[in-house]
Amino acid sequence: MMALTTEEEHEYGGKDPALWHQQKHGCGGFCSKMIDYYCSHRKLQYVIWLHKNCDEECSTQAMDDAATNGHFDVVKWLHENRYEGGTTAAMDGAASNNRREMVNWLHDCSNG
Repeated sequence: MMALTTEEEHEYGGKDPALWHQQKHGCGGFCSKMIDYYCSHRKLQYVIWLHKNCDEECSTQAMDDAATNGHFDVVKWLHENRYEGGTTAAMDGAASNNRREMVNWLHDCSNG
């Protein structure tokens, strides 16, 4: 999935999705890109809002970036509430950033 453009990130990255959702929903996967962005930037309250109010999927990049960036609360929420999951990049990113607890948790989830 394509990431946000610099312009999109500047205009929408810090905004509550309730302010832009009606205008942007259905515009080329914009909501999906925003879920990924919000996960990467630990904006769990916005991820939850989109989960409840939008039918678009996120990508595996959401969990991969959240794990890489150490956003344990986001990773756990995604695991419990979404089905997209992550890739080996989640564990690789967490390991490369010395996030041992995250690596152990991801390992346990993948084996159980």
